[in-house]
Amino acid sequence: MVSARGTAPSARLLALHTGLLGSLLAMDFWVAVGYGTTGLSDAASEIGVGVWFAGAGLVIWRIRPRSGHGAWTLGLGYLVLVGNPHDFAPSAELPGYAFFTVVGAGLTMFQYAVSAHILLGYPTGRVHGRAARGLVAGAFALATVGGPLLLVTRTVDHTTCVFWCYDSPIQLVADRGLYLALRRCSLVAWVVLAAAVLVLLALRVARSTARERRILGFALGAFAGTVAMFAGFEVATVVAGTGSVPETIFYYGHTWAAAAALVVPFFAGLLSERLAFAAVGDLVRRLERVPAHQVEAELGRTLRDRTLRLAFPVEAFPAAAFSADRLPADALTTDALTTGAMTTGALPTDEGDEGLVDVAGERYTVPTDGSRAVTVMGSPPIAVMIHDPALVAHRDLLHAAGAAARLALENARLHARIQHQLAEVKASRQRIAAAADTERRRLERDLHDGAQQRLLGIGFTLAVLRGQVGSPAGHRLLDELDNELRLAVRELRDLGQGIRPAVLTDAGLAVALAALARRCVPLPTSRFPNASIR
Repeated sequence: MVSARGTAPSARLLALHTGLLGSLLAMDFWVAVGYGTTGLSDAASEIGVGVWFAGAGLVIWRIRPRSGHGAWTLGLGYLVLVGNPHDFAPSAELPGYAFFTVVGAGLTMFQYAVSAHILLGYPTGRVHGRAARGLVAGAFALATVGGPLLLVTRTVDHTTCVFWCYDSPIQLVADRGLYLALRRCSLVAWVVLAAAVLVLLALRVARSTARERRILGFALGAFAGTVAMFAGFEVATVVAGTGSVPETIFYYGHTWAAAAALVVPFFAGLLSERLAFAAVGDLVRRLERVPAHQVEAELGRTLRDRTLRLAFPVEAFPAAAFSADRLPADALTTDALTTGAMTTGALPTDEGDEGLVDVAGERYTVPTDGSRAVTVMGSPPIAVMIHDPALVAHRDLLHAAGAAARLALENARLHARIQHQLAEVKASRQRIAAAADTERRRLERDLHDGAQQRLLGIGFTLAVLRGQVGSPAGHRLLDELDNELRLAVRELRDLGQGIRPAVLTDAGLAVALAALARRCVPLPTSRFPNASIR
């Protein structure tokens, strides 16, 4: 009696479930009033828990059909309502007493297993992680074996029993020692499983983002309170006795703390989402007054994700890298924006973010470690939203925010592309200047190490030759050659320094310009002309 996966239940299906739940509710009232021995207050509490889970499950299923959370919560409500006649400890005069006893006792432990699944599968209803799946599988295995095993070995000492002193209709082994040992082992196993669920929840809260932590923190606290109150209930039962005030307080406390831990977090998240929807209307008004580079911050504020980032495609953006067939099926939702498609999910592990720039025009690389989720807006894409993975479950909110910010995103994309182009031009100029500077240094080095060294070598040769020439005319000729050679060396040195003056490297541009001015013009260079001349 479920709808196709991901579709909302029809009115006929909802009416069918409502009728079945109403019949179970009437049956519970009939058993509690006519045959129950636990008291009407206990019966009312148990019935209230069943109605709480069943009603919440129907509501969640209706408003979040893509999430399995509603179906599991509804199933837990059915388990509670079906098992209530057994929990009321009815007298043997109840028609169908054996049936109610066997069914109720056999299904009681399944309530614990389903509760573990709901806690570890929030908010999608699907449990992720090997440890969590193994824990849930262990809980269902224990429920499958534990309930029937306790029924076939149930042996009651009627001389000392004061509560739930019924005999099992399907007893096969009448060994009280064995029964008590199995019951203690079952209790210890469930306590260990509950502690393991607490540990996994605590680890998930520690690793979660701020958005998830606000919701999961409540579930962790409420379930920790449930375990503590259950321990107090067991202690109070032994110390103060069944029916005592402490035992009653701890009984109701752990029952309703568990009910709150399993349901309230979802509706708290729903309330947070509705408040975010209300903020989308304000987003349109705010975006009219903010510059393009602040669109990212405004979207993050509206979606309550301070870590949200926007990236924009430039040339050769591979939009197909974010197509629906390459996104994980359990994290994928698609919807339409005003002029294109919006795809939400986790980023593929292969390259899919080439050609992306952030709001400042800098190259942006999307994290691929699973810590972020990606929403591609438009087809062809106009923007990529990198956000908290918890927002994947709220595709309607993402759609509304993306549609509201459509024009602002277009402006932000143009702004980012302009900033990127300016950065590319600046980088290109820097590369050209660096290449020219490198070439000048090379020329200077070649002149210094090549032609200049050869001319100096010729000068040394002339000096040697001077000592071998005896005539005055020869000395004059050598002096002229030496002068010409020195002049050539000086001009060559000046040429090398002109290509890359040493003063430019040592003292900077201002000092180099002043030195050049002093060499070229015999005028003072320590003051500027009058303002009127300038």
